[in-house]
Amino acid sequence: CFYSDNGLYQGRAKVADRYKRKSTYLLAFDLISNLRKEQRREYYRFSCALEMNSRELEKEEAVAVEKNGLKEELLVPGLPLKRSVIVDISGGGLRFVANYAYEAGSVILCRYQLDTEEGPRVYELLGKVLSVRENSSRPGVFEHRVQYVNIEDEVREEIIRFIFEKERENLKKKG
Repeated sequence: CFYSDNGLYQGRAKVADRYKRKSTYLLAFDLISNLRKEQRREYYRFSCALEMNSRELEKEEAVAVEKNGLKEELLVPGLPLKRSVIVDISGGGLRFVANYAYEAGSVILCRYQLDTEEGPRVYELLGKVLSVRENSSRPGVFEHRVQYVNIEDEVREEIIRFIFEKERENLKKKG
């Protein structure tokens, strides 16, 4: 495996030379195959700017959802949602920015709309907050990384179809 500024590449190589510079051992390789870009993520991330509303689950909701999966009757109706912007989305989760911060490890309800082939569709999905960090260039703005929880395969596939359709549209515009 070879790391570069453009990502991770993989190929077969043969050690051509070894030497030591100060206290670091170095190896020189001769490639014996072509390099291929290695994708380490399970799902492709699509950069976007989509409005999203969310809220942290109440403790009782989180327990009920964990036992029974996401069922609308388990969620407390009418609780206020906070606004944010999704900056990238994938079949595995999303990344969003907001002027507030959730706790890492918390479970949130994410509500957003995607323009699917059948028309606009609102998604209400649960996500576990993996990490939160404040934007160093914009104090008071927090970036959240979220992984979907209990997502149905059909819904995941719809999100992936949306991503590929948008990518196709972008390629047509560039070409």
